Order: sequence, then C-alpha cells, then structure tokens
Amino acid sequence: MLPPIDEAVLRANPDFATLYTTLTTVILNPDGSTKADVNAKERAKVKEKAKEARLRAAKNHLLIQAISTIAAPPPATETATDGKIGGAAARRAARATSRPALVPPPKPANDLPPDLMDLLMLLPPLMQLANEPQGSSSSSSFSSSLSAEDVELLLSSPPFTSLPEHLPRLASLVSENLQSAARGLARVTNPTTNPSYLHRAVPGLPAQVAALQQSIVDTRVKLAVARHATATALLALLDQQAAALTGLIRALEAKHGSVARSLELRAAEVALDAQTGEVDAQATKAAAVRAVYPPEAATALRNYASHLRDSKMRLEETIRERKALLQEYGINVDAEEAGEDETDSRAKNKAHTMREMARVYREMGQQVEDVRSDLARLGR
Repeated sequence: MLPPIDEAVLRANPDFATLYTTLTTVILNPDGSTKADVNAKERAKVKEKAKEARLRAAKNHLLIQAISTIAAPPPATETATDGKIGGAAARRAARATSRPALVPPPKPANDLPPDLMDLLMLLPPLMQLANEPQGSSSSSSFSSSLSAEDVELLLSSPPFTSLPEHLPRLASLVSENLQSAARGLARVTNPTTNPSYLHRAVPGLPAQVAALQQSIVDTRVKLAVARHATATALLALLDQQAAALTGLIRALEAKHGSVARSLELRAAEVALDAQTGEVDAQATKAAAVRAVYPPEAATALRNYASHLRDSKMRLEETIRERKALLQEYGINVDAEEAGEDETDSRAKNKAHTMREMARVYREMGQQVEDVRSDLARLGR
C-alpha cells in the first residue's frame, strides 16, 4: 500500500497534493505497482504460469497428504482408566466420544490388504521425490542415485506391480479422505450450516476462500485508511487543544499578569482620589454653609421656622372653628369642597337662607361704606 501523507502537508503544498492524487489514482495501484506497465502481458503470462505451478503443487501436496493420512496409524485416545487424567477429564472425553463428529474421520487402514498398505506407505515418498525440482538441497544426493532404469525397476517390482489392481480401492480411499478434509474446511467457513448439508458447500470453497482473502486485503486497506484518518483527526484535536490552552494562558495572563495588576492598582488609586475629592467637596460645602449661615442666622431661621409651624397650627385651628360655626348655620364647607350635594332639604334651605343673609349683609356693609365715604367727602 502507498504510504499515507498527512493532510496538513497536502494542504500546505497544493502542487504536491495534486501530484500525490495523480500518482495514487492514475499512475499507481494501491499495492504500489504501476498501471501503465509495458510488460504487463509478459508479467500476466508469468503470473499465469506461476498460478498453474502452484495449482499443480497444491494438488500433489493434497494427494500426498491424503495418502499419508490413510496410511498413518490412528491416534491414541486417553481414557479414565490409565490413571493419568482425572474424573473431569474423563467426563469430557466421554462427552466428546458420545457426541457425533461434525466431519467423519477417515476409516482406519487396519482392514486393508498388506500389499495395499505397502503401496500406501511407499507412494507418498515416491511421489514427493518425483515432484521435487532437480538440484534441490533436500534430495539432491538421493535423486541423483535414481535413474530412469531405477524408476522402471521400482514400478516393475512388488508392491507397485499390484497398483493397477488396487487403484480403484486406492482412489476411493483418497477421495473419501479428501471429501472429509473438504467437509472440515467447509465446516470452518460455514459454522452455522447443518453438518448434514456440508457437502453442498464443498464446490464453493474456492470462491469462499478467494472472497475471504480479498476481504482481508480490503479490510487491511480500509484499516490503513481509518488509521490515517484517525491520526489526522488526532492531530486536529491536538491543535485545537493547543489553541484552547494558548487562549486560556492568555486569558490568565490578562487577568493575573503584570499588565492586569498595573491596571488594578491604577484603578484603586483613582478610586482613592475620588474618595478624597468627595471628602474635600463635603468639607468645602460645610465651610460655605458656615460662611453663609452664621450661628445667629441659623438660630433666627430655626426660631422663624418654629413660629411658622405655630402659625400654621393656629390657622388650622381657626379654620376648624370657622367650619364648625358654619356647620351650625347649615353650611358644610368640606362637602362643598368635595363636590357632594346636600341630601337633606331642610339643611339645604337653611344653607340657602344663610347664604342669602350673608349676601345681604355684605351688600349692606358695602352701602354703609359708600355712605360713609360720601359723608366724608361732603365734610360731615
């Protein structure tokens, strides 16, 4: 896979970002190989030959493994009577033996003919020797001692002379062993399938294995992309945290730094100056009041204020007496000031009579004053 590039580097270098995008999307494959390869056809042929060689080697390996498994003795099983395992292990072994196996094991080779057993024992090393490349370090000394005549002699000697006779039985055993192994692999790839239907999944094993391999490759690519995205997001988060810490430090410096302390001291000094000015203004006001109003004037003003209060009280008492006197004559001054109407007809008539008498009295007094002024003017 191509190495990922940090997003900050791509943002800081637009030309390089364009070049990187062109390389990853147009020129190169995700595995780093070029898309415009002039030797693509030759490489495809070589890959195809290598694939065929791998398939042949895999087939030979599976065949040799199947024959070796048939010829191998059955594994020894532990029992509860051998004195080496406890009761719990014995119970687990009993449960394991009582459960039906998901994949039937290959039949033991105890009931096979001796010549077939000899074939099963000799065929795997002979096939492995025939399939190994010439000049390999593992069997160069042994393969060099076998010639075409030696091989022909081996095939014409027992038990290889009985190979055509036992070939159907051998093919049946190998097929059964391969089917058993294929069902085991199908059980691994299809864990939820009923064991009775595992044989149906055997033909699809190559496609499933190829799909699993491709999914592994895709998952690795996605994981790398996710890691790159996570790293980029982490870097962005760290940048944001650094910016937040920087802002916090600046705020703390602005609040508790030397400049802030200087401003605080200056503000305290200005506040003290303002309090001093207020005290001086109050003192000046008191001095001005003392200069304008000396003690004699203040005493006279206090006495005059007391006289005015007494006069107000006497005036209010006189007004109450006059209202009471008018009330006796039927005139309710408070009701008239409040705009209320007299409901009693007698009181209303009495008030009207008194008002009329007062009017006549006032007119008569006016006339008397006029007569007096005329007499005074005539000299009498």
